[in-house]
Amino acid sequence: MPLCGRIHDFQVSYQDGIASVLVRISMLAVEIGFANIIESALSRLDTRFNLNPIRVMTGTSDPLRFRTAGDDPITQFLELMRNSVTIEDDADESHALAVHYLPDVGEYTEVGRMVHLAKSYDMESGDEQLASQVSRRFRHWIERHPRYSTADLIAPIPPSNLAKKFDFPSLIGSDLASQFGKPLIRIQSMNTTPQKDLPDDAPDTISGAFRISQDLTGKTVLVIDDLYDRGRTMNEAVRALKSAAASTILTLAATKTATNCSGMAPNESNWRV
Repeated sequence: MPLCGRIHDFQVSYQDGIASVLVRISMLAVEIGFANIIESALSRLDTRFNLNPIRVMTGTSDPLRFRTAGDDPITQFLELMRNSVTIEDDADESHALAVHYLPDVGEYTEVGRMVHLAKSYDMESGDEQLASQVSRRFRHWIERHPRYSTADLIAPIPPSNLAKKFDFPSLIGSDLASQFGKPLIRIQSMNTTPQKDLPDDAPDTISGAFRISQDLTGKTVLVIDDLYDRGRTMNEAVRALKSAAASTILTLAATKTATNCSGMAPNESNWRV
């Protein structure tokens, strides 16, 4: 079960051309290394400010107050992270656009409902028009992330079931490759049981299931999935990409299950933005 968290609030202050950033993250999730993630992204931003080391804190005290400097790219990026899920797994950086479902109140998030209704499970179900709306959210998110927007290649997670109207990650991956003008690579897959259908204590059935046939030396690869659950599938894709010599692996899912997030209870107060 991966460690998950998100930014609850933040403060950005400016003095003499220097920006100072204080971020408060979800309790128990400090191991995710938010400071490194944020610094890596902000170092790529076109900003007129120098940056002090990022300060990260946990807790639920009074909200932090922040000032902006006009159309401030630092604040815009931190808002993107505040509305996303950050996941610690075997990739260099992993996120989801939103949590999928909030079990304590019995509600899908907005993105979670879109994924639930759009996803194709057989030859009859699935809504490609709604899936395209989810794809547009991927595009908007990637455009605003200075690290993700510079990926060299896009790799959708391969389907575990081919007998369906369309494959959601493949549809999104193809759309992103077209929109950003980036090559699409295919992860080759043996037949595997969908990991969401297995109990937590089930034997690992996906290890060694993915292969990459091309040399990815020096490449930054963005892996796309629709629903991130326990991370077994994503970590296997990361392993295959590392075996192909990819230098940096970034992952982005539409949603992350709240019930399989170590460090964050699956309740509305933790995940509702």
